[in-house]
Amino acid sequence: MKKALTALALVLFSFLYAQNLGSEVSISKNWMSTIDVNNSELRLSNGSITNHLDKSTKSLSLDLYFSESALDPENLKLEGVLVAKNPINSIKRNSSLSGISLQNSIKNNIPNGAYYQILALTDRDGNLLDLLQLRGGIRVQEGEIQAYTPPVEKKSSADMSGVTDLNKPVKLAVSNDNSITLEKNWNLDIDYKNFMINLTGGDIANNKTEQTGNIILDVFLTKDNQTSLTSNFDGMQIATAPMNPIEASKKLVNATIKTNLRAIPPQGTYYLLLTVSKVDESGKQVVVNSRTFENPITL
Repeated sequence: MKKALTALALVLFSFLYAQNLGSEVSISKNWMSTIDVNNSELRLSNGSITNHLDKSTKSLSLDLYFSESALDPENLKLEGVLVAKNPINSIKRNSSLSGISLQNSIKNNIPNGAYYQILALTDRDGNLLDLLQLRGGIRVQEGEIQAYTPPVEKKSSADMSGVTDLNKPVKLAVSNDNSITLEKNWNLDIDYKNFMINLTGGDIANNKTEQTGNIILDVFLTKDNQTSLTSNFDGMQIATAPMNPIEASKKLVNATIKTNLRAIPPQGTYYLLLTVSKVDESGKQVVVNSRTFENPITL
């Protein structure tokens, strides 16, 4: 097994020690993989890719690797078998591709063993832009591929947002200065079948005489109706949507926003909270306005 991986690993080392992963272009944390063993096909779905730059991206590739080792956030590197490459179309500046579904054939003969699934986002020069370890593992035995649950490793960077504990308070930086406001009647629909959230009907107003920077909409489930938002509360972030800047004293009218559901909440009754935040040059996110929904939902 080790010999089978060595040649590929040496190629990967040239670009998999990148710093500040996800700062320019990032992949969301709720990607899912499904493997059709009979047809040797792989499907990646329910994810998004966000371009944080002030220019469009070019020639990206989202690649899936099977790795014997979990990602270590203190020493990000990747040794593994390349299973599938997925070219990604250009993404406009400060925007996202959401609800992505990719399907291709598994061409490699994968050695026997147990693997973690790692997504790597690279540019056309092979530079690593972001890394993500998927939740599920893979076991290969004589060409047969089966899903399995990998052992928990303390340093693993696998996303666990889907099982976030609602008893753990959310901490936010809150100014509520209303420099950007959520206006009119917003509608929020959770599409569990497609793992998406749809926001429609409302306006986003820039109340200042200068263009906003990058702004972000976030959706939370909370235990209590947050009519007066403070810096911490009991809740869970279930969606986030980066938005383009809004020109001075302008509005985004009748917004239609679709974004991925990034966490699966446990059964219960919750209130919905929608926040809009501005992002400063250091990347700090500050909530400037919020909208609550009067009626709770039961899951």
